[in-house]
Amino acid sequence: MPSVDFLPFGLLAIVAPIVLVLALGYPPHFLLLLDLVLVVVSGDWSLGLRVDVTDLVFLGLVIALLARRGKRGTIASLRPPYMRLWVLLGVLSSIAYLLAPTSQEYLTDPARIAYQVYRYCWKPILYYPLTIALLAEPRKLRTALVAVIVSADLAALQAIQQGYVGDRANGPFSAPNALGSAMIIPSLLCLAGILTSTPPRQRAFYLVSSALLARTLLFSGSRGAFVATLAASALVVCFLLGKTQVRQRIFRLGAIVGLLGVVLLASSPGLLERPNVKRMLSASEGVEADTFQWRLQERWPHFWRIVQQNPWFGVGTEVDLSLGRDANTPHNGYLAIALISGLPALGVILTFALLGVRSGLRVYRRARYRRQSVFGITIAAALIGVLIHNIDDATLQQAFISKVFWLLTGLAVAVARRPALVLTPTEALQTATSRGSGEAVGQFSAAAARV
Repeated sequence: MPSVDFLPFGLLAIVAPIVLVLALGYPPHFLLLLDLVLVVVSGDWSLGLRVDVTDLVFLGLVIALLARRGKRGTIASLRPPYMRLWVLLGVLSSIAYLLAPTSQEYLTDPARIAYQVYRYCWKPILYYPLTIALLAEPRKLRTALVAVIVSADLAALQAIQQGYVGDRANGPFSAPNALGSAMIIPSLLCLAGILTSTPPRQRAFYLVSSALLARTLLFSGSRGAFVATLAASALVVCFLLGKTQVRQRIFRLGAIVGLLGVVLLASSPGLLERPNVKRMLSASEGVEADTFQWRLQERWPHFWRIVQQNPWFGVGTEVDLSLGRDANTPHNGYLAIALISGLPALGVILTFALLGVRSGLRVYRRARYRRQSVFGITIAAALIGVLIHNIDDATLQQAFISKVFWLLTGLAVAVARRPALVLTPTEALQTATSRGSGEAVGQFSAAAARV
């Protein structure tokens, strides 16, 4: 369903010129980075149709690509893989939307139908091909990952301010659970940055960001996000302990975290009794928790029956108003997707997630450098973390998480095909030289010069 939060037109007068300037004067990938950073701008403008920041950014991308048509370097040379599967997902989602009873009031004329299908079926998945087309170069890839962390930092600052004034922290998102889920992937990227970065400024950025995101996760009170982040981080650490070039940094980081924990407990003896901390620690109950048992035994079976009655294209919405004002959604991302678009669409999304995880693991297994090892297992673990939290909430239905999910999936499959994308120019050139390929040496030398 469309958002009911409208943005002031003064903000549109600021954002639109920025998008136009970037479209005409800068490489197109800057627009994608702008869209991520403007996560704090949530809502729509009513312009006859509802338009948000991402719509403006995509319009800017069209302008940028038309203005640079034929110029080298605008689009990466790597062709997005699995495009037939991606198109199938868009087609399945479109059919489900057009058939849904809840969509009929919006399907009033061809132009409106086309826009609605774009907005609710294709727009959420466009980040996959755009990521591979615009970011499949070493410098751009690194910048995109930093942009994800910066976006989360901005959301975290807003949420922390809310938390300290006594409000329930949800940042720019619709609910605290959405805020918590938005912290999962950036937290894993910060961990990867700490384990790979050498310059002090970079390490400081990742450490400060980690502290911000951890505090925000605590304010969110999202136990599912807390468990998903811990599980994904543990996966990264366990895999990287087998890599001698990373092991020392892991031990050093563990010692620092342990020392900080002792200092915090010593300076705040009642820390473990604070409401937010107690709520997070209650996650240790796992599936035995009352709320989880209630969902497992009553809430999820109700919605699964609806899916069984409408398996191919769902019913167009995950909301069942017959259940009243509260608890009228499944609170499970997989059921939500099946209810909205059907089981085949859910199967395609899970296939892409597994392709991303497999690609990350492939990069990890074939790594020659620490940077490749850390990148591969971090991407795989981050996607697994999102899949874990999607059990507890409609994580993949959140706009920001969806963008980052498709971005990471795109980067994972791109790097699996070109592992040198995550290397520094020097490392890439050394790899090419060791293989003894004159053509590859020339290629990486040119890439190093561009970076």
